[in-house]
Amino acid sequence: MKVELDTTGTDVTVYGATNRASLLRPGRARTVQLLGRDIGDTKVRNVDLPVSEAFGLHDEPAMIIGADYLGRFRLLIDFPTRRVWLR
Repeated sequence: MKVELDTTGTDVTVYGATNRASLLRPGRARTVQLLGRDIGDTKVRNVDLPVSEAFGLHDEPAMIIGADYLGRFRLLIDFPTRRVWLR
């Protein structure tokens, strides 16, 4: 995913699960593909969350997909097998 930061947006300080401040930067992704579907131009928010360290993701690209984005798909969660399907 290529992200072009929105220069007109305003940075916002957010507090997550660790209650440490993080700077959230607004941007746009020109292309977002998930399950072979191209969603196109999409708003994104870029932030380095402290919780990434807890999950061992601080040195890797990671993302949290919001409900507004997931709402474009049919979502099935299988809790016993810890699997998620999107259609």
